[in-house]
Amino acid sequence: REWIRALSVRPALASRSDVLIRFVMGKRGLSDADRRQLKGEHQLNRDIAFVDASDFADKGGIFSCIDKLFAWFRYAPVAYPGATFYAKADDDSLVDVPRLVALMAPAAREPNVYLGYVQYDSFIPSQWKHCGWSATPSGAVFGREHGCPREAYGPFPFVV
Repeated sequence: REWIRALSVRPALASRSDVLIRFVMGKRGLSDADRRQLKGEHQLNRDIAFVDASDFADKGGIFSCIDKLFAWFRYAPVAYPGATFYAKADDDSLVDVPRLVALMAPAAREPNVYLGYVQYDSFIPSQWKHCGWSATPSGAVFGREHGCPREAYGPFPFVV
């Protein structure tokens, strides 16, 4: 997170007073050591939001990214009411915040705008895992039929 702060967050916040950036962490699945480290990091930087979601050590593994995605979009409007936009990026992405704000500005006049990447996936409830991912609906149907157990549900669209 520190490299993201140095390369993206601090320059963006220095040039924009209308932007708030948070690192989103799931409350579930963190070890005691992780909790202590994150608490200290948050006290120093004041930029971590803890949401009601799993994190990597919790049941689901990589699925925790999707769990945190849904939790963030429930949490953000309550924690930061009145914002024009709520956004989410993964920690392996470097966001050009001024460019993103400029790209989104025309949509500020429209209600309920989504800007992002729609994907499709199925879900295995007993394992709390996803399967059959694809960038297209037909690919997800194929993935479900050929890459998921019978108990899987889906495919479903989701956005990132």
